[in-house]
Amino acid sequence: MSQIGDTREYTNIDESASKLLAKCPQCQVKAVPKGINSTSPGAPGEKHCPNCGQIFGRGTFPTKVLTVAVTGTAGAVTIAVDKARLQMLSEVLPAIATDKSVAWSVAAGTGTASISSGGLLQSLTNGTVTVLATANDVTKVSGSRVVTLSNQSIWVQSLVVTGAGNATTVETDRGTLQMAVAVLPANAADSAVVWSVTAGTGTATISAEGLLSAVSNGTVTVVATAHDGSGVIGSRVIMLSNQSIWVASLVVSGAAGATTITVDGGTLQMDVAALPANATDASVTWSVAAGTGTATISAGGLLTAVTDGTVTVTATADDAGGVTDDLVITLSNQIKLVTSIVVTGAGSAVIIDVNDGTLQMAAAVLPVDADDGTYTWSVEPGTGAAAISDTGLLTAVTNGTVTVKATANDTSGIVGERIITISNQV
Repeated sequence: MSQIGDTREYTNIDESASKLLAKCPQCQVKAVPKGINSTSPGAPGEKHCPNCGQIFGRGTFPTKVLTVAVTGTAGAVTIAVDKARLQMLSEVLPAIATDKSVAWSVAAGTGTASISSGGLLQSLTNGTVTVLATANDVTKVSGSRVVTLSNQSIWVQSLVVTGAGNATTVETDRGTLQMAVAVLPANAADSAVVWSVTAGTGTATISAEGLLSAVSNGTVTVVATAHDGSGVIGSRVIMLSNQSIWVASLVVSGAAGATTITVDGGTLQMDVAALPANATDASVTWSVAAGTGTATISAGGLLTAVTDGTVTVTATADDAGGVTDDLVITLSNQIKLVTSIVVTGAGSAVIIDVNDGTLQMAAAVLPVDADDGTYTWSVEPGTGAAAISDTGLLTAVTNGTVTVKATANDTSGIVGERIITISNQV
């Protein structure tokens, strides 16, 4: 028996390895016996489907594709929107073909486009293209459809990346190289590119404007990607040499992991671990920033507490990378020392012009909550002379100037002073 679309080729089958089929795989209808042999259509030994006519022997024979028709979704044969897409569809006959899958391709005419394996057509340039669907079975039967593309902007088609002066090397430590790109066609609607760099055996960074900065020795690949969405890229391999190894990270800690100073005026040796271990220059500069407390730090990282509260200790790598790390240290039990003393005369007077006259001196101490805000009065002769009491009462002795001093009694060593002029002494 023969059926329309039955374009099969028959070959001898190893009958010892074959089995009769009970149902048609297409219609799931019970097959009808037709004889004893399976080497040609309609021969004894075959079965056939009474519904679709497909013939089976002691093996199964494929039904081949006869025709492939191509259409766009909803019958569309145009793309009139810039870079829009159109889903293409294929109709494979006969419907009972064993393999109805197709391979999609597109051929440029006066326009260009691309197509996915699933038949999604992407417009590129104005004109016509021919979309083809080719059967994947042995027949390779194909169908086609011409699609017209309009209103397409001109996309970038190629990018050529170069270094300034055609350079392909950076040979100075942390040197730079300005990258450039040639865009084709020259009339592309959007010729802008996005720069990036991929590490190879070396590393580098690149700015939005394409300035490549070397980081470590080896090769890197500089990539320019078209901004217009075309996906076009250009690249260039650049060789980097003579690069020093910068510190990549720092970890600051206190000696034995300490993060507190609990003794008045106490100290804490700060430590730092620099990575990588083979950094060319692993030295650091120490600094301390006041928080609620204050402290000082030496060039060697010795932190000295000043006032209660917290401070932030920072280590900054001395190489050009400038990597930093910091650690908060808590200070307690610190004696609050005097920081300033301002000496004045009563009523802001700075003159004694009465024979044997007196002037009550006063001192303003900061901070007002200093642990020991007391001070000691003294007077030093200049061109004149005077005496001063423990309470700051200054008594003129001879004409001229004297310097009245108030010296903090704590360990701060702070001194406030005021010059007083004396006259009319007999």
